[in-house]
Amino acid sequence: MPVFIELNQQVYQRLHQQLLNRITDEEQILHNGMKDPVTNPAILEKKPWNRSMMYLRYAYEAGPRSGNHSFVIKATPVYDGRIRVDYELQVWKSYYKLATEHKHWAKEVVDRTKKRNEHVNLPFIEKKIDQACTKINDIQIHLATYWLQIPTASAAVAAAVASINTTTNSNKNVSNRTRIKNIEKLLTDYIKENIQRIKKMSAIRLEIRIMKKNYHTTTKRLQMNIFPKLIAKTNFQFKFHESILDRHEMQELDLILQNLHSSTSNTNTNTNLDSNHFKPKKTINYRRTIKRLQHKFRLTNTILRKTDKSKVFHLGTVEHYEKQSKDYMERTKAYDCIGQIDPLPELIKHTNKYLLDLRLKKWITPKQYEQLCLKQTDDIELAHLYYLPKAHKPLTPLRPIMSGRKHPTTKISKYLDDLLRPLFNQMASKSTITCGFELIKHLQKWTSINLRQGTSLCTIDVVDLYTMIPQMEGVLALEKMIDHLQLKQVDGLTKETIIRLAKFVMQNNYFKYKNDYYHQIRGGAMGSPLTLTIANCYMFFFEQSIIRQINNSYGLYFRYIDDIIILINWPNRHLKKEINRWNTFDENIQLSDNISNCINFLDLHIENQKGQLITKVYHKPSYQPYYLPFNSIHPLHMKANIPFTMLLRAIRYCSSFEDYFDERGKLRMDLLVNKYPVKFIDKHFTRLLDKFNIHELLNMYNYNTLRQQVVDTPHEAKAAINYQKTLFVHFTYCQNMTTFPRHFHTLWNKYFEQSPINEVTPILGTQREEDKQNEIKVMDIDDANDDSEVIDLRTPVNEIVATSVLTLTDNTGIPLRPIISSINGPTNNVSHFLDHLIRPLFDHVAKQTTFINDIDLVRQLEKYQENGHLLPTTHFITFDVTDLYTMIPRNGALEALGRFLAKASTGGKIGNLSIDTILKLARLVLDTNYFVYNNKYYRQIKGGAMGSAFTMTLANVYMLEWEQPLPRSNPPGRKRS
Repeated sequence: MPVFIELNQQVYQRLHQQLLNRITDEEQILHNGMKDPVTNPAILEKKPWNRSMMYLRYAYEAGPRSGNHSFVIKATPVYDGRIRVDYELQVWKSYYKLATEHKHWAKEVVDRTKKRNEHVNLPFIEKKIDQACTKINDIQIHLATYWLQIPTASAAVAAAVASINTTTNSNKNVSNRTRIKNIEKLLTDYIKENIQRIKKMSAIRLEIRIMKKNYHTTTKRLQMNIFPKLIAKTNFQFKFHESILDRHEMQELDLILQNLHSSTSNTNTNTNLDSNHFKPKKTINYRRTIKRLQHKFRLTNTILRKTDKSKVFHLGTVEHYEKQSKDYMERTKAYDCIGQIDPLPELIKHTNKYLLDLRLKKWITPKQYEQLCLKQTDDIELAHLYYLPKAHKPLTPLRPIMSGRKHPTTKISKYLDDLLRPLFNQMASKSTITCGFELIKHLQKWTSINLRQGTSLCTIDVVDLYTMIPQMEGVLALEKMIDHLQLKQVDGLTKETIIRLAKFVMQNNYFKYKNDYYHQIRGGAMGSPLTLTIANCYMFFFEQSIIRQINNSYGLYFRYIDDIIILINWPNRHLKKEINRWNTFDENIQLSDNISNCINFLDLHIENQKGQLITKVYHKPSYQPYYLPFNSIHPLHMKANIPFTMLLRAIRYCSSFEDYFDERGKLRMDLLVNKYPVKFIDKHFTRLLDKFNIHELLNMYNYNTLRQQVVDTPHEAKAAINYQKTLFVHFTYCQNMTTFPRHFHTLWNKYFEQSPINEVTPILGTQREEDKQNEIKVMDIDDANDDSEVIDLRTPVNEIVATSVLTLTDNTGIPLRPIISSINGPTNNVSHFLDHLIRPLFDHVAKQTTFINDIDLVRQLEKYQENGHLLPTTHFITFDVTDLYTMIPRNGALEALGRFLAKASTGGKIGNLSIDTILKLARLVLDTNYFVYNNKYYRQIKGGAMGSAFTMTLANVYMLEWEQPLPRSNPPGRKRS
């Protein structure tokens, strides 16, 4: 018997009717109160069956003859489509509201358009809304064809209702229109119940419209009691009034918060240990990630830049940057486009020729010439222009930066800046400041006498200072400074020489932007060291009349480069009028002011509250709590200085305990977010208080006294370094080098404690890996005799390293090993080539009589013992060849090399080279050993350079021939040099 049989239409209808018409016990109980669901839809809630079953039963009970059946069959897809489109319309309207009111683009919109541009996304959303509305209108028109047949439909509905209801008297007063609406509602409810999936999907789309990529990660972190990464965006500033909490309660609250952070940190540690134990670490391919980001940036015309004066990044469009750059160049008129011809070769020649002319005319010494001229080994390239967005200012203006670290005039610029900046600091010490703490001390002194309720606070910004100062006037400002200080020479340079060099630097600023080259014809390059000094000097002489006017009114005036602060007892209107008058002093200097009783200057917030000075730390709107992460590969003392200095700044800046309490809490939270352990934070917070002899908790009662104690503590000046008795050791820091400084000092004290060399103080410091090329520097040439011949050092010479340590050990009888460092020597490549060619031949021939290292020697000694040659009377003898590299005769060594190659050659050649060619190359290497030592030049005329790769191979070959006549009664051998 088959398990399944096919039902035809008639059998199925009959079976279906039997199942639907079967009356259950519960139906029999409700039979007396049953009414037509069309006339009374509320009765559906009391039915024992669900709505879907009620709809099917009603549709079949109505029967085809009543017209309801055909209406249901035809209207169901139409109503279904309308409900689905209505859900879609709600989603896109929500996206539109989110974009227009909250200025945020839904994730789905960004995924569809690949942009965050309102000119693209808004039309896209409006198009989707119009499409949904059009579909709904089409559906309404389609349904209208049925409503036009109201009489027929009404009769059909009335007949259907009469065939279903057992009690017809109760339905006589129901209008036909009401019956049709009830049928429509029943049909709509049925469809909605069967498309719950569509409704749920629409709700999910609305929930994730503002969801970020790290939503699920953040949820998991919260479930595991770990701080989410976006916690820094939450404001954790707690403010308490004295009437709510007293001093003891506030201290208890502080301890509770610290314990909370500690428990959270421990949870983080345990969780991370567990996760690291079970989950293998995935290797991240950073290069591939960067390439993908660059590709996406190119596709979307996006530029990623680090913002100006902050630690965050800014995403901008290429069009925005190009427009801002074009506007800046047109406004300043400081740059002249010279086309697409690279001016770098001519600029290098011009720079060297200019310096040589100054040397020949004795304007500069040979030492200064060698320090400033350009050499072939120098890495020289033209400057390039880029922009940093000022995200903390409206409309996000750009700050032009000219990166010229390798520019041909950078040496001259840095030399002049190191020479002149101390002079400017000496001249302008009374009108300039270097940091916010220095301003705090001046404010306390001035406000104790002159602060009134109506005192005006003003900050002024000099618009485009570096670019707008005229080049010649800026250079002449340096001359005025030298005259003001009554100096005739500065470090051996006359005033005329300084002016000539500064003028050369200012007038030769070339850079590349995109595919074009530009020449700066106005102002100085923002990135050149000398530009800052010139701008400061120019502003110093500009502001002298303003300073006299402010001082005559018992006001306070200070400047930090292009930012000015003024406190004065003038009405705001009068101060504004005076600033407008100051703007007429110089057409190149334009002042932009901000006058209020509450100002921000540098990182300091200053407020005048009814004649009382209020200060605290100021954070820019673009501030983000990014510090050096605790898990970064940096020395621990760098990380320890962060909580120390930041809390010191909070104490110095915050004039009230409430502001200090808020700043300390925020600092603690920021450090926790950057994965600093709580114990580490508390340790260095306590270290700060101990340094200033504060042994009690800061509270609202003792804060002002202890803060003043910190402010009044004099700044510790840096100890002078005696370079004659100091040894600097630089190393590249990594995780394996964490304990290196401690071990170094331990070994130093162990081996040199009783030696005169212990007078030398070793100082260890870390360096970047790319700075290794600067480890060895060329010694300066003696400039005692100005009439000496000028030697061109464009061809690099070998260098010998002679430190103060070697000089001191020489006095105690400790022998020295001369090392000629020839990494960049002219014959270095030839030396390496010969070494790679000949050394394998020597290793093959001399392997029976030489050993490589201690392990090789041990093997040969064991073999010597196994052969029975080791006896009780056996003597162990060691020899040392004195000054082998230096004392070998050149001609004898080359002859020995020729005989060695003749035995090892094939057809008179080694590889593709003849023996005669190899000997000529070897002669070239030996005869061109030049080096500089103690400011003098030398040429080695005997032996080879200890530092040249070929010298060791040549010495080994010479020693191999020399030791052949020695008796060979099973000796272990000689160590290879």
